[in-house]
Amino acid sequence: MRELIREKGIILEHCPPYDHDLNGIAERYNTTAMNSARCLLSHSKMNITYCPEIAIAVAYLRCGVITNTVEMQTPIEISFKWRLNIENLKLHGCKAFTRVTMIKRRSKWDIKADAGILIVYANTGYRVLTNSKVIVAVTQGEKLLGFNGEYESDGDSIENVCERTVSEEIHENGLKDDEHEKVISKNKNEDESLSEIA
Repeated sequence: MRELIREKGIILEHCPPYDHDLNGIAERYNTTAMNSARCLLSHSKMNITYCPEIAIAVAYLRCGVITNTVEMQTPIEISFKWRLNIENLKLHGCKAFTRVTMIKRRSKWDIKADAGILIVYANTGYRVLTNSKVIVAVTQGEKLLGFNGEYESDGDSIENVCERTVSEEIHENGLKDDEHEKVISKNKNEDESLSEIA
């Protein structure tokens, strides 16, 4: 390795191990990104298995933050001459609803949206975790709600949260379970009486 470095004309400067202050900005960025990802992971109370998606979210957010080397410019603006659109930024880990397309719905009575958790930002859409699957949701009129954070972090917390958010929406906007059963039995009785008349 030393011979290869000499051939390329690279001057090697040694420094003590684990001394991050002597590294340059590019070498220190790994620690900066890890600290940001750790904060997002802690705030959203997500499982550590989703750290690749959180790393993508961190990279997206860091590209939109003003640098200290060039005055009042972001890294994307320096490299590509356009500014990152921050209108689509929502709270990381908040409750999000993804639209279920007509092809995936079996009847018109099936649900039109799945509840999930926002985990990755993008210019044209989001990545949302629903039913322990990460899906890409490209939306125009998105509906994102503030995440209540009532659950404790555990191994299958994401699935529990997704199930809980769906049931919460049903119970908040609809009837109670026993009232649903009464309505269904009432409709069955009406159907039977109509079939007897016919």
